[in-house]
Amino acid sequence: MKPLNECQYYLVRAMYGLGASETDEVYADTLEHIRRDGLAGWTRFQVDALIDAAARRGRLAELDHVVSGEVR
Repeated sequence: MKPLNECQYYLVRAMYGLGASETDEVYADTLEHIRRDGLAGWTRFQVDALIDAAARRGRLAELDHVVSGEVR
């Protein structure tokens, strides 16, 4: 699993079109970090990038479940 700060880096880059979109692996690793540790320490900027990544994938409902701690 990629480190959280690396995942966040790619999410933010993709949100602003500063490179290729983050891979599905990076997105999945990000969700796993959130499942384990929640969003503690995340900035609003990073959360916006996460929401953007979920929206681009059509996975907002899944993100909502992960953030709220619900098991799917």
